[in-house]
Amino acid sequence: MEKTLFRFTFFVFIALFTLSFSQNASAQAGATVETVAEVSTQADVRTPEARKKMEEERKARMEEKKNALEVRTQNFEEKKGEFEQKKEDRMEKRDDRKESRRVEAESRIGKHIEWMTKRFNGTIERLEKITARIESRIIKLKAEGKTTVEAENHVALAKAEIASAKTGIAKISLTLSSALEKEKLNGSFEEMRNLVKSIRDDLKTAHAELVKAITSIKGLRGEAKAETETSARVETVQ
Repeated sequence: MEKTLFRFTFFVFIALFTLSFSQNASAQAGATVETVAEVSTQADVRTPEARKKMEEERKARMEEKKNALEVRTQNFEEKKGEFEQKKEDRMEKRDDRKESRRVEAESRIGKHIEWMTKRFNGTIERLEKITARIESRIIKLKAEGKTTVEAENHVALAKAEIASAKTGIAKISLTLSSALEKEKLNGSFEEMRNLVKSIRDDLKTAHAELVKAITSIKGLRGEAKAETETSARVETVQ
C-alpha cells in the first residue's frame, strides 16, 4: 500500500514538472518570435526604399518648418510695416496740427500788426494836421511882430519825431517777414517789439513837443487856447 502511494506521488510530481517546463518553453518561444519580428522590422527599415521614404519625410518636415518660419517672418514684417505707417501718420498729423497752429498764429500776428500800423499812420496824419495849423499861427504871429522862436523850435522837434516814426513804420513789413521766417515764433519778435516801442515813443514825443509849441505862443493870441484844446484830442498810441 505504501509503495502504491509513493508511486502515485512520484507520477504526480513528474506530471507537474512536465507541465511547468512546457509553459516556460512556450513563453521562450513567443519571446523568440517577437525578437525575430523586431529584427525583421529593423531590417526592413534599413532597406533603400525605407531609407528613401524616411529621408523624404525628414525633408518634408524641414520644408514645413521653413515655410512656417517664412510665414512668421512675413507676418512680423507686415506688422512692423503697419506700425511704421501708423507712426508716420501720427507724425504727419502732428505736423499738420503744428503747421495749422502756426498759420493761425501768423494770421493773428499779421492782422494785429496791420491794425497797429493803421493806428500809427492815423496818429501821424492827425499830428501833421495839428503841426500845419500851429505853423500857420506862427506865421501870423511873426507878421504881427511876435517872437515865436521857442514855438518854432518845438515844432521842428515834433516834425523830426514824426519823420522818425514814419521811418520806423516803413520797417515794420520787413521786420515782420524776418520774424515769421524763423523756425520758432517764440522769441523771434524781439526786434519787432523794439521797433514798435520806438515808434510809440517818437509819436508821444512829437505830441509833447506840439503841446509845448502851443503853450509857448499862449497869450500871444487868444486862439492859442482853442489850439491847445484841439491838440489834446490827438490820439497817441499807448
